Amino acid sequence: MATEPRSDWGRRLVPKDLIIRDCESLFHDCEVLFVCVRSDQVYRLAEQYGKALSEGQSFVSFSAGIELLEIKRRLLPSGCAVARAIANINIASGRGVTLIFSASSMQGDERLNLTCKILERLGTVLRLKTEPELDRISLVSGTLPAIAAIFCDALAASGARIGVRDEYLNEIIPAAVHGTLDTMAELGIPASLMAELVATPGGLVASASTELERAGFSGIVRNWLPYIENTLEQETKKENADV
Repeated sequence: MATEPRSDWGRRLVPKDLIIRDCESLFHDCEVLFVCVRSDQVYRLAEQYGKALSEGQSFVSFSAGIELLEIKRRLLPSGCAVARAIANINIASGRGVTLIFSASSMQGDERLNLTCKILERLGTVLRLKTEPELDRISLVSGTLPAIAAIFCDALAASGARIGVRDEYLNEIIPAAVHGTLDTMAELGIPASLMAELVATPGGLVASASTELERAGFSGIVRNWLPYIENTLEQETKKENADV
């Protein structure tokens, strides 16, 4: 069951027969409750409907920036299991990555197994051991879809420059990206070795790869996550200073 999604892709994910209008019934009746609201709405939602929760239920927060202890201490009944999860946008296709961290009372609990089983319908689920680990690894899982999309867009622009039509590029690029990842998984080889297998020494691909390196391609990609981490730290410091 779910409340009415506001986004178009959210409406595509949630069948109409599972949508309800009564939040209190949702809190009372669900064995596992996934709360996917903005951080500033979590407190208001839990304060308004949290009393409907009971021992044996599971509360999974997808809201960034609110620590597990804060949720459990301030908002939920003592017998209610609680977990934090962070998913990336690719859950829309069923190939997403969801990270989850639960309180010690839920670790090894059948409720955690059920929660993960539900989330596995949206893609890969990783159970993490600490909450700082959840926040750090989410920088990878949450932002990589953006750099992958930027890369594919650049490839499309490159193909267009030599006269390849969009209808072909739209087929070739996703197939090549997915196929490369599948081949690496099948052969059990790292990306660096895959690149060597494609680029014959002295050949055209090797020459083009060298040109990419000269343009700083690898360096830009390597700086992606450190830049995001540093920016997040600066924003957090600023928010704390403003409080």
